[in-house]
Amino acid sequence: MSPATLSRLIDQHGGLVLIDEAEHLANSSSGTSGLLPILLSGYKDTGRVHRTVGNKVCCFRTYGPKAYAAIGESHPTLANRSITIPMFRDGTRSADRLLDESSQTWTRIRDGFQELALSHGCQWHTLFRTNRDWGITGRHREIWGPLLRLSFWLDAYGGTGSLEERLAAHAKQVIADTSADLIPDVDQTLLETLANRLRALADSNDEITLADCPRPADILHLAKAEDPAAFSRTSAHRVAAILKRYGLRTHQGNRHVYEPACLDQLQRIERAYATCLGLNQADEETSDDSTTD
Repeated sequence: MSPATLSRLIDQHGGLVLIDEAEHLANSSSGTSGLLPILLSGYKDTGRVHRTVGNKVCCFRTYGPKAYAAIGESHPTLANRSITIPMFRDGTRSADRLLDESSQTWTRIRDGFQELALSHGCQWHTLFRTNRDWGITGRHREIWGPLLRLSFWLDAYGGTGSLEERLAAHAKQVIADTSADLIPDVDQTLLETLANRLRALADSNDEITLADCPRPADILHLAKAEDPAAFSRTSAHRVAAILKRYGLRTHQGNRHVYEPACLDQLQRIERAYATCLGLNQADEETSDDSTTD
């Protein structure tokens, strides 16, 4: 199914989207890269993609439940907008291994959810206007919000009364456990290298020119010195593409370089991904020194 067809189906009919071999989504030569914008925008209710239809540019809604399976690491931005469920290969290679030995139990659960959706699904649209305090903010709230609102409804419908509370606690634990894994190691090294280089420029008392600013090739050279094996087959073009995912773009002139202004974006990355690039910590130390004086 083409990305254009899928975007039309989601816009007109909604429904659950299942995608296998999602590790190929970032590969432009695989023919599936067009699916990536649908997944990246579809995690929140305002998600849209724009496509040309004839001579007009049309807007298609992409919001809805989606599940994708990938071997190895998925696209880092997509992983940051998903609830990750690690899976492991069955050592017995048994094709009929089940989560539980009693298949009838899972059949009853599935049929019960289907009956519940057919009977009360029309009421669930109003849940998005329900404002609940789970202690979760930002993008994590957008990702976990639909499940938490459904758990709130199930508690009110006749559940144990603790499903929402338990799910919120689980969500916060998952967020805490995965915060360090949101950025792959290669990306982390490149971000740290760029941050260190730009910080050194900003701290210098010399007038900064474009010739002083690092190019993607310079960042690659420094990263190779730190981890030769990880970057042995990486090109400068690949470095620029990875950093662009995080909103870090080069100056569009005769020299494609990263200017000190990128430090602001690097600080936002540091906060959003709960990672350490040595920038916000340095600012706090500067602030503490000023307060002491």
